[in-house]
Amino acid sequence: NLIESDRSLVGVDSIASDINLNDLIDQRIKNAIRLADNKGCTRDEVSAFLCALSILPPPVPIDEMATAFGISCSEIESFAADISPLLERTRHGLIFRDEPTETLVRQTYGQQLSLLDGVVSRLGEAQSSSVNAARSLPGMLFTMGKIDQLRALAFDMRFPSKLDSDLAKRTIRLNRLRMALGAATKKKDFSATVELLVELAALVI
Repeated sequence: NLIESDRSLVGVDSIASDINLNDLIDQRIKNAIRLADNKGCTRDEVSAFLCALSILPPPVPIDEMATAFGISCSEIESFAADISPLLERTRHGLIFRDEPTETLVRQTYGQQLSLLDGVVSRLGEAQSSSVNAARSLPGMLFTMGKIDQLRALAFDMRFPSKLDSDLAKRTIRLNRLRMALGAATKKKDFSATVELLVELAALVI
């Protein structure tokens, strides 16, 4: 966090006051947001992007983010490059560069779930075309507390067209049902819980 193009380690050991890691990371986040803002992104778009990254299972594929935000992969790559001090791109997708950065982003942006309503809508529409959308939507709905949408998704028989095996479709269905069951149980919705348990039992037997 100290070694940057405009910062030197010379004299750091002579600083009398302690260096706060969270302050350094927070400054990097603000600098990254300022850069993205200068390139035409709104603050809400940046916040939504960071919020989505904080709740989607890592690593997050570029094409998954493109589907979620309704833009091209090249636009996601450009945006990720703008905030590259915070992220690392692996061959499997985007991850936070380190655990302290991930923790601070989760605390700062992870609760701004209302910014993801458009993301949820696009992922829902892509259930029959995107494996990534089918994989990530149940967990996102659970995190956002969208109980009714989770319950509807649990009985949704749409699957990505590229999946031609019953096993792959079953895996997606199991994930939908388990997330919906967890949400119903958490809400103490006993009617939905029983309904989902019956459906889940029929699928696993």
